[in-house]
Amino acid sequence: MTGYFDDCGEFGGHEETIELIRIDKKLSAIVTIYDKSCQDTNYAEPKIIESKTYFVEENKVPFFQEYLTKLLTKSLEHYVPFHAGRTYLAKLDFRKSHEENNEENNEENDEDYSFQRINLIYYDNVSNWTEFLKLKNIVEK
Repeated sequence: MTGYFDDCGEFGGHEETIELIRIDKKLSAIVTIYDKSCQDTNYAEPKIIESKTYFVEENKVPFFQEYLTKLLTKSLEHYVPFHAGRTYLAKLDFRKSHEENNEENNEENDEDYSFQRINLIYYDNVSNWTEFLKLKNIVEK
């Protein structure tokens, strides 16, 4: 899940991500904050300011489901293009790990096991939607 914030108006801003990863049936969230990038300081690759991993307890999973439901609803709203505004994205990818491929003695590569199930985008240029930041706060508690 990604939130892009227009700190510099139409000249740029910064991005924050929450990446959910399930390893050995345990859910973790990696929260990453990228450096602000305005017109005169655009980077080829965004610079990471901070990245932390949090264990996600099962009682927090409904908050992610609720966020995705709200994002789906918002993504269906009418969109008028603007030069500035916030953008919220959610992608659900399935990627089989390299170790899993090797365990099966399979000749196929990781790409053969990757697919995208969800790709939601909401361009927020007027409502100042705060759900991404609320979810990030829940993860960090």
